[in-house]
Amino acid sequence: MTPSLLVQLVVVSLGIASARAAKDDDGCSRVVTFNAGLINRVPEYEKRAQRVPQALLDLDADVYCLQEIWLESDLRPLLDEVSSTYPYHYSVLHHSVGQLTKPRQRGVLGSLRASLTAGSACSVRDLPYFMSSLACAASHGCLTNFTSDPIKSAACLVQECRGWLQSDNLSADCIACVFLMGTSPTTAFDKCTKTPFQHSKRLNAPGLVLLSKKEVKSACYRSFFPEQDLTIQRGYIQADIDGLGTVICTHLSAQTDHYLEYNLQYPSYGVQQTAEIQSLLELASDWPPHVLLGDLNSGLAQHISNTSDNDTAVCSELPENYQLLLDAGYTEPYSEQDGRCTFCDSNPLTDYCSITIDQVLLMGGHLEALEAKRILDETDPSGLPLSDHYGVEATLCPSETSGEPQ
Repeated sequence: MTPSLLVQLVVVSLGIASARAAKDDDGCSRVVTFNAGLINRVPEYEKRAQRVPQALLDLDADVYCLQEIWLESDLRPLLDEVSSTYPYHYSVLHHSVGQLTKPRQRGVLGSLRASLTAGSACSVRDLPYFMSSLACAASHGCLTNFTSDPIKSAACLVQECRGWLQSDNLSADCIACVFLMGTSPTTAFDKCTKTPFQHSKRLNAPGLVLLSKKEVKSACYRSFFPEQDLTIQRGYIQADIDGLGTVICTHLSAQTDHYLEYNLQYPSYGVQQTAEIQSLLELASDWPPHVLLGDLNSGLAQHISNTSDNDTAVCSELPENYQLLLDAGYTEPYSEQDGRCTFCDSNPLTDYCSITIDQVLLMGGHLEALEAKRILDETDPSGLPLSDHYGVEATLCPSETSGEPQ
């Protein structure tokens, strides 16, 4: 074979490969789930929060399902940086898709009115009742180890002062914000209250945020426990996204040593998670084919052999709950193609057995995963990861049998 003929064949082959790749990528979407861990109990919260917007822009996915962005004071700067690239965004705080707050009057008077009427998780009205609940907690010894073990102190407060927490005089958002962000009275006051001239500091109670480059035709938030005030609100964002169809972004309860819910009667968060999944599956029976992604806080044990890093052994986490999803027909492209832990003992922000709990699951056969992999697992020059979780990305394409989702 002459060199010129060989070059021609290579060029033709590359052209065919490029055409095939273009065809493969046609209509595909890169979707990501990522738990940002923006909570005081995860170290270096403020530093990591500043890095999140650029990390998302650099990754340049089409759709993000974000968890643990609890505060509007974190959500607002995130949207300020990414909304030009992700014009379709939504959370339980949003006025509408792509609009965090209601349109306001322009000019100085409009800005002044907006700052004076802006909300916060804890209002002035909440403070005397919250101080009374703290007095109750102190009388039962709940605050003795508040700084060293705030979760244990919160559990004591729920156990001994439930009546104060159930009172209509104290808002659920205030309770939740203090429990989530209050590693000390000072931090609770800083994160959960505002002065008259500060921006709104509302609580994004489920912690969920949806970002999309693609048109979001509709979006809404639904609670797993409607009409109930919860310490940690659990539910999902349901969105209809161009090219993907129905997308469910969620964050299920995590099993912990202490149960902090004052309005539910489950013995543990593991049992509560079972109820959340059962609720999800009941609702899913009426949904069209869809994508379910988020921090599921459950997963199966496995050993990964196709990787060179250290994250090969994966423990189980509430495996009987995760199995409910698989038995219902969800497929798990990330576990099949990568499977490494997403909450790892090698991460300096964690102290737990490595588990794979962040997932992109598919139901209905309308999409297939061209690729699924772990992402957002790098550290900064000081060795600080972006979160205590790593993210999962899946490249989803219309299946050949179903055509493109509407």
